[in-house]
Amino acid sequence: MEHSGALSCYPLANRLIGRDVELRRLRDALHEDARLLTIAGLGGMGKTRLLRELLASTDRRIAFVSVGQARHPSEVLTALARVIPSLGSSESIQSVGSSLEQHPVQVVALDAFEFVADRAKEILGPWIEAAPSVCFVVTSRVPLGLVEEQLIVLAPLSEESGRELLLERTRAQQLDFDVGLHRDALAQLAQRLDGIPLAIELAARRLQVLSPAALLRRLDNRFDLLRLHGADDDRTTSLEATLSCSWELLDEVERSVLAQCTLFRPDFTLEAAEGVLDLGSHQVAVLDVIHSLVLQGMLVRTGHRFRLLEAVRSFAQRFLDDHSLRELHVRYAAFYVDLVRPLTTSAGFAAATIGDPDEALLQEADNVAHVVTLDLEAPCLRVDAAMALTILLDRFGPAARVLALLDQAEEMLGSEDHYAKARLCRARMYALMGMSSSRNLPDSLSWAVDAAVARGDHDLAAEIAYCEFQRDLQRNHRARAQVVFDRLMQLLSGDVAPAVRARCASASVEWALRYSSIEEALDACRHARSAVDPNYTVWHLRVLHVYSTLLFVSGQMDEALQRSTWVIQRATDTSNDYMLCLSLNNRIEYEVAADRLPEAHETLERLVEVSRRRADRCFPFTGVQRARVMLALLEGRLDEARELLGVGPSQHDVARHKLAVAVNQCLYGVLELMTGAHAEALWRLGSAIEVFREAGIRQSEIALTLGCRALARAQGGDLDGAEQDLEHAWRGVNRWNGRRNLLTLELLSHAVSVVSLRGERVASEVALQRFQSRDEGQTPYIETRFAATLLASALAAKRVDQMTLRVGPDCAWMQLGTHEVLKLQRRSIPRRVLAALVEAAEERPGQAVPTQHLLEVTWPGDKAARSSLENRLWVVLSTLRREGLERVLESVDGGYRIAPKVVIHRADSS
Repeated sequence: MEHSGALSCYPLANRLIGRDVELRRLRDALHEDARLLTIAGLGGMGKTRLLRELLASTDRRIAFVSVGQARHPSEVLTALARVIPSLGSSESIQSVGSSLEQHPVQVVALDAFEFVADRAKEILGPWIEAAPSVCFVVTSRVPLGLVEEQLIVLAPLSEESGRELLLERTRAQQLDFDVGLHRDALAQLAQRLDGIPLAIELAARRLQVLSPAALLRRLDNRFDLLRLHGADDDRTTSLEATLSCSWELLDEVERSVLAQCTLFRPDFTLEAAEGVLDLGSHQVAVLDVIHSLVLQGMLVRTGHRFRLLEAVRSFAQRFLDDHSLRELHVRYAAFYVDLVRPLTTSAGFAAATIGDPDEALLQEADNVAHVVTLDLEAPCLRVDAAMALTILLDRFGPAARVLALLDQAEEMLGSEDHYAKARLCRARMYALMGMSSSRNLPDSLSWAVDAAVARGDHDLAAEIAYCEFQRDLQRNHRARAQVVFDRLMQLLSGDVAPAVRARCASASVEWALRYSSIEEALDACRHARSAVDPNYTVWHLRVLHVYSTLLFVSGQMDEALQRSTWVIQRATDTSNDYMLCLSLNNRIEYEVAADRLPEAHETLERLVEVSRRRADRCFPFTGVQRARVMLALLEGRLDEARELLGVGPSQHDVARHKLAVAVNQCLYGVLELMTGAHAEALWRLGSAIEVFREAGIRQSEIALTLGCRALARAQGGDLDGAEQDLEHAWRGVNRWNGRRNLLTLELLSHAVSVVSLRGERVASEVALQRFQSRDEGQTPYIETRFAATLLASALAAKRVDQMTLRVGPDCAWMQLGTHEVLKLQRRSIPRRVLAALVEAAEERPGQAVPTQHLLEVTWPGDKAARSSLENRLWVVLSTLRREGLERVLESVDGGYRIAPKVVIHRADSS
């Protein structure tokens, strides 16, 4: 094989990365005697590298010709003649084909053919016809368009292949490069480089003088950064030059379309392109231009959507002038606002906040958000976009991002535009409620209700009043909630859309749950059920779902199961996966309470099946995970429960799914309680409580976890801590305005049952307080039942004997349970060993301290043989065991630990 011209000015690694599929397809085509193979794609995608790998893997006779300098068919002939001298440069195009057929060459590889691609039919057509035994393999930035052409367009490398290439190239140039130290920054860098092999190669060279983090910070100026100065061929040593070369190969309309596409964030549909792009006087379809750009690698197709690589976006947006950009902004904003306008109406807004936004609309969230940031002369477009975005990101994205965008939209409004501000106020309220931050709503929203009423928009007025009512409930402002509730009922007496009426009808249920008995809440729910149009499926299902929950809480198990069955069937018929997930999750709890475990398993399997269809990954994880672990714990399958919990929410974006993280930790804590690992249980339950509070999760979850931790503390002998947790848990239950479940209350009762005599006193006082707390003649049914259960549990309480290890400052002394105090002030070696084990048990419950670490902290700097030091350590530990720590110190693989069931208390003084 002979070579003509430089294949590449930067060194190529021996191993080809990330192109296995393309290489296999090319080999198969070559084996099947294909006539013309074209490797196309954006500059820098590794077309030449793939071609060389293909040619190296075949045993056929090859002629490799670089035609990157050719601009005319005659120059192609000259380049070919340099590789196959017997042809002669004076031959005509037609005669070369016959000569190739006579020549022993079997494969002719033409590299960088894009500059004569428009003459491909003139050049390659006669050769293919006259030389049927020769296969032509071409690399080109643009397809050739010949009938015989078999085309492979190189896409960007996958994230995994991009990281692998970056790591390999970096290691090749820096043998001492510490990958572990920069692993996260390297992963982000590989992602930002778009999977373009040339960009990755150039970045690897920059890592010789910059750290990955520093390179990331400079990547906004990527074109100055990703170039090698002084090289001969800019096309292969400069990302900007490579893209400029691809840009020059586009025609005028392709350049215009590509420049306009830079506005989309991050991708777009063909319908969006047709609605936004302006082709001017060019008589060509948008579809044809998009198709051409995809074949040239300037656009990347993913499913039915298209996107620009970050480097292409940065390059192409230079070619938009200010006048064209302003007009483009208007078309862009108008298209996406029209797309999401149904969400901005009162009925659409109310419906979407409980149902699932359309999957197609969810994919447009970033484009809708971009509308809010544009400087538009019509601020109403920004207002509508911000409102729709509140719905799109309510359960499927960071709601905090919405608040910033809502503020941007409000800045564009005039000071007198109260109605538009009221609409933004509604969007902000739902965003805050989506973040479980209703307490952060403004103190007064009456101005917004008045503005909506003045405009005649009673739907908007009712929705704002409903949100204000929710805020007052969470703040426990009963008097203010009463005023807002009365006004809400007055608004509902007028002409209000069914969706708004259905949402606000639930206010009476929540009022009864908060300030009345279960019986009154059930009556309110029955009234709300009759007030909602059954044809309005979403809210009708919601009301019946709450109704079945109330029936369960009130002990009407059979009717609760019956109503639940109806809701599940109706949700299935209407393909409402969100309500189906909620109902199936509650159904499992009902069946467990009714001791119908086989049915609970069947319901769980159905929940798993439905959750796979959900775009929202947080709820299915928490619901399915909780149900699976609950069943495993009830049936004593503790090992299986531990295995399930080991999966955890690590596979999810934990920043968005804090509920999943907290629930997983809570369940794990319950498992540790059942297996006697109380120190581990305390750590996990405490972690769950912190995450719940940080994420603003409803009080029921926190109360449930506090009850579990009270049980753990009580079993460990920490009665003061158990009392404190129970008190906080009761406050949480008392503040929780609805959807109370017996699991929380019964768990708190179970926690009290282990607090022995002190628990009996506490339970009696709590029971007496609850019985005497009847307000205005009402009967707090749930509180009464809770108090009675507490009292009954306390009377049957039994103290649990648990090992508690008390240690003094710096482990100067220790005491196990009621045993005598053992002083260690003058015994430095045992004190150091015990201090290291205690510190590890507090920071990493259940994990062993490696032997090597104990040796280093006990005999620092001692150069004795390892075996000698290990013998000394064994003697020290044996001594501590004989002096009372026999059941406390455990030997595990590679080290030692304090048994997880031991509760450690540090004393403040000697």
